[in-house]
Amino acid sequence: QIDAITYPNKISPFGNCKIQNITFLEGGDTFTVEEVNGMSVIYGGADKKTLIRAGQNVTSFTIPSTIEVIAPNAFSGNTSLQSVDFSLAGSLREIGAYAFSGTGLTSLVLPASVQKIGKGAFSWCEDMIGADLSGFAGELPEQMFYYAGLQQATFGTDVTYIGAECFAYTSLETLDLSGTSVSSLGDRAFFGCSALESASLGEITKMGDRVFAATRRSSLTEITFGDGSCDLGTNTFAGQSSLTKLNLPDSILALTDIGEGVFRGCSAIASLSFVPESVGDSAFENCSALKTIDLSALKTAGNKAFKNC
Repeated sequence: QIDAITYPNKISPFGNCKIQNITFLEGGDTFTVEEVNGMSVIYGGADKKTLIRAGQNVTSFTIPSTIEVIAPNAFSGNTSLQSVDFSLAGSLREIGAYAFSGTGLTSLVLPASVQKIGKGAFSWCEDMIGADLSGFAGELPEQMFYYAGLQQATFGTDVTYIGAECFAYTSLETLDLSGTSVSSLGDRAFFGCSALESASLGEITKMGDRVFAATRRSSLTEITFGDGSCDLGTNTFAGQSSLTKLNLPDSILALTDIGEGVFRGCSAIASLSFVPESVGDSAFENCSALKTIDLSALKTAGNKAFKNC
């Protein structure tokens, strides 16, 4: 009965061995080890429904039809892994946290069977260019593509939520959520997307903090909110100095409370059609091109609300 296995100097005692099954604790889980084309793959259970870990020498991999769960960190850190084929993975329902983080994947087609995705599942995939999420229904987790090289992503109608920092620091050029069911965007969901030029949203009822905020470089010129949207969040467009065109429905224009820093640093916006009663700290700070806004109903304004306007 083995409680734990330890080995010094980071040298595995299982190197080049022929062990195929390992059981930890009496009656505990069984792990199946397979050697396929010179690569080691560890599965959970004799039925191989969970993929635990694949060797760092894997360059491409086809997810077997038996797999229901890809465990956390299953492929993480393998920069040699360039492609994963999900075409046989009709039973796959869960991808664990950081499962493919830091790999060399160049693209992703997420199977429709997936119901749950863990934090950072495809984060730091710097070579990834495109992701097809059109078959996915549900919530995209926090940091799913954090710091990935992603330039393009497609979404299905049944995506409902974009988690915190889900696409932060990616290279997305355009964003179209207008045909989805996304009504809520988490904090910094698209923060630091320095190549993003335009974004079209659906009916947004909850907007987090710094959702589209820029860092040193900004390129966002146009944003469109869907009918029925009713929240602008805080610091939403902070630093987006190229933003000139805001396509806002009446439900947004009817907002009387403009939150902290929403348009801070949006130095190219010339006019806004709000009639606010309350304006948060730095809400319009450094909006140096702003010439027209109706403040006839204004009752309170926070610190630096209109500084350098």
